[in-house]
Amino acid sequence: MFLAHRSPPKKLNLAPSLLHRSLNGEPGILPRRQLSSCRVAPYWLVLEFYTDGIRMALFPMAISCGCIFSGSGTSNYNLDSKIFNMPTEKKNNPIVNNKKFKIPVIVGLGVCALLVGAAMPTVKWTGFGQHKIETLKTESAESAVLKLALWSPSARAQELQTLAETGHPLDRSRAKYLLAVDLMQLGQGEAALKHLDGLEKSYPILAPYILKQRATAYEMIGNSQQAEKTWQTLVKDYANSTVAAEGLYKLGQTNPEYWQQAIAQFPSHPRTVEIATQLLKQPSSRSPELDKTLRLLIAQYGLHLPDIVNYLDQLTSKYAKVLTPQEWEVIGFAYW
Repeated sequence: MFLAHRSPPKKLNLAPSLLHRSLNGEPGILPRRQLSSCRVAPYWLVLEFYTDGIRMALFPMAISCGCIFSGSGTSNYNLDSKIFNMPTEKKNNPIVNNKKFKIPVIVGLGVCALLVGAAMPTVKWTGFGQHKIETLKTESAESAVLKLALWSPSARAQELQTLAETGHPLDRSRAKYLLAVDLMQLGQGEAALKHLDGLEKSYPILAPYILKQRATAYEMIGNSQQAEKTWQTLVKDYANSTVAAEGLYKLGQTNPEYWQQAIAQFPSHPRTVEIATQLLKQPSSRSPELDKTLRLLIAQYGLHLPDIVNYLDQLTSKYAKVLTPQEWEVIGFAYW
């Protein structure tokens, strides 16, 4: 919201007061449009940021004062019944009739509301929690690599090579990663490895993906030993990243324990669904419990499979007596 786009300012009218309007059953909050119509920019900013605090703080105070006046005999106006449409029982309620008890409690609640309301615009003014987001937006907006992401690999190759050599440190890392991906799509694994070498240290936010691309590049050039070592590093150092499911899938082709780990840790990952389908195609040497688990996994996360109905039919025919209501719900949704 910018000042240059606002309508011509109007005269600010602060009467009647918030307390007066609240005690007479009217909304005790000034409209934001009226508060933000000041002519001078600094005053407008102050009023704009503190409107929420005034709304949160003064209105509860007004209600509290109305309750005090209605209970002390100063006014016959009953704010509780007016706002909440609730009958009051003054005669038989010792707490309501006890002014010494009621007034300090209500005033204390009003003061607490005032403090909370005063803190809200301060948070809004200082932009608490937004610094990192704004910094990320600024870095992304100034990056010379991001605009090249939508270009074809052949059109951006020269500019990426220049940025990888002489660009800003962050842009250099981004350019190297993008160049490596383009080279691997062209089948040039050896050239891609040069750009990926040690890149996870200078670009840690993409470290799991860099290790994945490096392991794939090693497989592309036939270096299975280095590929396996890289997959193991990915699974060990970034076990909580979903990219680790790719490493578990690759390592599980020679060691079945990695596939069991993928099923337990990443059941919804597409690679895990692929693991389940491959295990079910193997000779029936698995336990009934594992067979049921694999079919339920496909029923819940393999909705994209063209032959999912076959898995569902086998699941219901084999385990209809032991399926729980929650499992039947998953199966029913998959059929639907």
